[in-house]
Amino acid sequence: MNNSILLNYGNAVFEPHVFNSSNLPLILHNSYIDNCDIANFHESLELLYFKYGKGYVKCGETVYNVKAGDVVVVNSYVTHQTFSDEKIKRVCLIIDNNFCKYNDLDVSCLSFSPLINDKILNSQLDKLVEIYSGNSEFRYLEIKCAVLNILSYLCHNYKI
Repeated sequence: MNNSILLNYGNAVFEPHVFNSSNLPLILHNSYIDNCDIANFHESLELLYFKYGKGYVKCGETVYNVKAGDVVVVNSYVTHQTFSDEKIKRVCLIIDNNFCKYNDLDVSCLSFSPLINDKILNSQLDKLVEIYSGNSEFRYLEIKCAVLNILSYLCHNYKI
């Protein structure tokens, strides 16, 4: 759990995310799970994009079956945990709330559908990972644009 300090609240921990750069309004990383991760919650919006394997994600009191291609949207302050009997790979995207608010989107007041399987959203997330891993002269600008495109797509198609 890089970039955060874990505080225990019962069975879940609160993650107060620390964003390392004002130029990068996100935390983006791959994670591999073959059992379960720590139940946690946080203020920031998080997207879990499953690249391979099958497992389960518990969001609040609901358990979702997940597989490659699924995206789980973890809304603000929702306790969540991933479980699997096999090795799964997921991309975790955690978006800075201040970046969202600066762009007129208060994600702490919004909710999105928690389980999405959408080729357009997957393509947008793949593009973000590609830009993030690259070394373009305009990398920071391109990352911000990609994140805004993802947020806009979620708002137009999956806001509940």
